[in-house]
Amino acid sequence: AEDYRAVQLESLASQRARLHPMVDSIPVSGLANIDNPGQRSFAEHVYHAGTANAGAIDRFFPGPAFTPPDSARSLADKDGLRTAIDTSFDYLRTILEGQSEEERLATFQLAGRSIPVWRFWDELNEHTYWTLGEIVGNFRSLGMAPPNFRFF
Repeated sequence: AEDYRAVQLESLASQRARLHPMVDSIPVSGLANIDNPGQRSFAEHVYHAGTANAGAIDRFFPGPAFTPPDSARSLADKDGLRTAIDTSFDYLRTILEGQSEEERLATFQLAGRSIPVWRFWDELNEHTYWTLGEIVGNFRSLGMAPPNFRFF
């Protein structure tokens, strides 16, 4: 339903609103911080949280192509990360707003199961929130508190 699309759009806005303060709060020296061996650096986590869902939408659904922001440029500094976040979330918002109800109700195969397109948006949102939680470790390993998370 349209009102549920609005909930999903609010979730996208919330994710963007969480990522920006994370980028703003980390010192430049923390961009390359790796919380645990084998994990992504802070900048890599943010880039992944900011761009992976746009890549998935581009892969599975018709519409305008998504060109991921250059990862080398994006990982190099805070401005690059902010640009990657904004480029990706603008793309996601445009696609979500433009899908017809018929398209949202259609099903497709994902990981051996059939799911409706509207549900895929929820799974993408879960992915981003999961990744945001992983980023908190980067702040903690630097002895910093992450930006406030205002639930209510």
